Amino acid sequence: MDKRQRKIQEGISATGTSKFVANLEKRKQRFEDGLVSSHHSSRNDTPTPDANDGPVVGTCQKLEKNYFRLTSAPRRETVRPLSILEQTLELLKTKWKQENNYSYICDQFKSLRQDLTVQHIKNEFTVSVYEIHARIALEKGDL
Repeated sequence: MDKRQRKIQEGISATGTSKFVANLEKRKQRFEDGLVSSHHSSRNDTPTPDANDGPVVGTCQKLEKNYFRLTSAPRRETVRPLSILEQTLELLKTKWKQENNYSYICDQFKSLRQDLTVQHIKNEFTVSVYEIHARIALEKGDL
């Protein structure tokens, strides 16, 4: 029996009805409702971004920027262009050596990688960003 089946079984035996299964059904229904409403929406004011629309070319000039999970297409003014991202990496390397603040560095690297991703930047710089972040994680024992 796998973990999920065991949880379902434990939920049923402990309470007589499974709260886990009920929550699972609610999530399933919300997901299905979301699919139906997004595909059959009559609203045309916010078109759904297509992954094939091409990269967003950033204009943001901030070196440091907190990571936020994207829930819609990013705006150009919130994405940093490659030249700024290169400066950001140098700043992050310096800050890591000076401050050794792992949660801050992780947040900044996630933001940096997100800006690379939305602009479809895949080059040697991108590789170095991922390698440096991985080295820092290994240094802190974060596997």
